[in-house]
Amino acid sequence: MKDRILELMEQENYHAMVPRQIMKVLDSDDLVMVMKTLNELEDEHLIIHDQHGHYALLSYFDVYLGTIDIKESGFGFVRISEDTKDVFVKRKDTLNALDKDLVYVQITKNDPRGPEGIVIDVVKRNTIFLIGVLKKHNNHYNLKLNDKRSYLNMTILPKNINTAKVGDVVKVIITDFGDGRNLRGKVDKVLGSKEEPGMDIRIMVENAKIPVNFSSDALNEAISLDSNIEFKDRIDRTNEMIVTIDGNDAKDFDDAITVKKIDQDTYLLGVYIADVSHYVKVNSFLDIDSSQRAFSCYLPNGVIPMLPFELSNELCSLKPNELRYVLACEMTIKDGKVVDSEIFKGVIKSKARLTYENVNRMFEENSLPNELGMLNDAKSLYEILSKKRHDKGSLDFETKEAKIILDEELKAIDVVLNVRGISEKMIEEFMILCNETVTERIAYLDLPFLYRIHEEPKSEKMAELVEIAKIMGVTIPKKQNSIKPLFLQQILEKPETKEQKAIFNHLILRTMAKARYSESNVGHFGLAIDNYTHFTSPIRRYPDLVVHRLIKDYLLNENNYQDIDLEAYLENISEYTSNVEKQIERLERDVEDMKKAEYMQKHLGKIYKGIVSGVQKWGFYVELDNSIEGLVDADFLSDEGYYFDELRNIWTRRKEEKFQIGTNVLVKVVGASKANGTIDFILVEGDIDEK
Repeated sequence: MKDRILELMEQENYHAMVPRQIMKVLDSDDLVMVMKTLNELEDEHLIIHDQHGHYALLSYFDVYLGTIDIKESGFGFVRISEDTKDVFVKRKDTLNALDKDLVYVQITKNDPRGPEGIVIDVVKRNTIFLIGVLKKHNNHYNLKLNDKRSYLNMTILPKNINTAKVGDVVKVIITDFGDGRNLRGKVDKVLGSKEEPGMDIRIMVENAKIPVNFSSDALNEAISLDSNIEFKDRIDRTNEMIVTIDGNDAKDFDDAITVKKIDQDTYLLGVYIADVSHYVKVNSFLDIDSSQRAFSCYLPNGVIPMLPFELSNELCSLKPNELRYVLACEMTIKDGKVVDSEIFKGVIKSKARLTYENVNRMFEENSLPNELGMLNDAKSLYEILSKKRHDKGSLDFETKEAKIILDEELKAIDVVLNVRGISEKMIEEFMILCNETVTERIAYLDLPFLYRIHEEPKSEKMAELVEIAKIMGVTIPKKQNSIKPLFLQQILEKPETKEQKAIFNHLILRTMAKARYSESNVGHFGLAIDNYTHFTSPIRRYPDLVVHRLIKDYLLNENNYQDIDLEAYLENISEYTSNVEKQIERLERDVEDMKKAEYMQKHLGKIYKGIVSGVQKWGFYVELDNSIEGLVDADFLSDEGYYFDELRNIWTRRKEEKFQIGTNVLVKVVGASKANGTIDFILVEGDIDEK
């Protein structure tokens, strides 16, 4: 019935009908079934009905499903998809939608700059609570909000404040959404004092709905785990020169490596991954908690772990000189190609806990001690593998990652750039090869599996890239109908100047889809790999834990997923973990932006050298050397006589003076909002080279 109704509504000459008319056209006499099916299709957001009860596809009424982003002034933008322009919604037309709610938006005006519309219904509430400081006003209480939702007015009756006191930071459940501006609620939880160190981050974590505390059942389970190591049914690798290489602050060491040079062109690479699945059994309390979290979350003030401390930092952490269970993949590599591999359960005893910084320094100074001589072979193997992957077309983007330095009060006192050295790239290369090797062992079996996929860019985005390149005077062959990674890699290498390289790095990143988890294998476009998964970080990624269990079931005769519909399970896990991954990445980015703004509040009036990192009609963004980014607002540019050339996507004043991605500029810091995570710049004239 669903297919028949959809087929009817998809016809070009279809006009919206009431249920009885639809029943008649379908030659049915079961009105109840027609109504039931229409309701189901509405629940699936495929159709909608108007005020007169006429049903049709959403697009028939110019209605679309999307997530609304409400700005500080109260207006909003509805994101329908990554491939369409956001729909602008005036403040008066947002209905009672709050930030990040799922809404139906009806297009009322199409404009070259972007469509305009009105919210006709809130489909799903994302914002169900608010966090702020409790204040008293006459005979009731209200909430002082310190983020972009400060335009909201939350009223709390005295009977609904529970144990909270004026001045407390509280979480308030919304009980009445009113007109979307004037709300009512009740206090659910007291978070503490607004002066408490780290409260700003805690509020953001709470708003992001990231669980911090483990259930008592999971904690009790973790404490009761057997810490004894037995060698039964496991291969002993305790005498091998196996080491971990991680960041200075790392506590959860989930991967270790060894490399042996067999002959002139052949190496043995061993990758040993913490055997988390030995301890975290399917449907155990630990499994339920970790599956809900899905990932560890890394913030400037610490980690919100996926697993309790007893596992992440102890039992499963590959600490030096401690016996640990691992799931291992040993690969024989000849001329950069894996010619043989073995996957097995093992026991190791790491010989050293090394850091990227120390290994990089030893490489640079050629000062590796004899006992770490294995790392010279590792470096040689890395260089072979890196070239091999590059020749296949793997894309390596130049992206900046920052580290926020906090003081004892957890306030930002510096922002420094994380510079990746040889050791970071080497470990990454080994983990990529291990992930690929493991996946290839499973792929040919044609069994249900969890893949890490990255789809190729859409042809429309590639066409846009070609046009922008043309305007810039860079000729690119029009091959967007058969896009290959090697083609994009050649584009990345085509520009000759640093500025153009920055532009194309940005543009190609913008064309790329986002990697995600899937039960269907379409390959990993960015890495130019046909078969890929995540295997190497089960302490901090739940998909890796699932992959370990599947490998044990398929290759090592275990039964982790017996009596489970694997295809349905993996479909659910793929969708859920991909969504949680986005949620956590957004939180990590928002916290970083907030702390960068906090840092820049102490540097108002200072002048910095930067590079234009993004151009929009509302201004352009400038990135400083330490990755801090701020906006040069269109109002300032207009006042200075600049105008926006939409065709070429540049701001310009005179023929020789233009601002586009990659342009070097001098800027002054004129504003920084910690609440919004934004920084404001203005242009400054002067000699950039002298700064």
